Amino acid sequence: MDFAIWSLIVGWAFVLIWVPATLYSQRKVHPTALFVLFFAELWERFSFYGMRALLVLYLTKELFDKMAAGEADARAYGIYGAYNALLLCCTGHRRHAGRSCDRIP
Repeated sequence: MDFAIWSLIVGWAFVLIWVPATLYSQRKVHPTALFVLFFAELWERFSFYGMRALLVLYLTKELFDKMAAGEADARAYGIYGAYNALLLCCTGHRRHAGRSCDRIP
């Protein structure tokens, strides 16, 4: 677990330091709004993946506290996987429905 935490910290430090430094060094080439766009996208991804981890931790700790550790983890990841599959299926269905509705005169 220590290696995973340190790799996350190093990865985020790399992204938070290297990318803005690169954008700042090329500020005459890129439009100013690119800085805002980059940090908005970064924050969105950080929130999504952070909430993903918090959801699994919450399910494991609060809802499945009476189960064994491995069983609670497996059940929490199963619920989380079902949630992601439902998101993916709904998005795909919406795209298909949108394309078929565009063909209707």
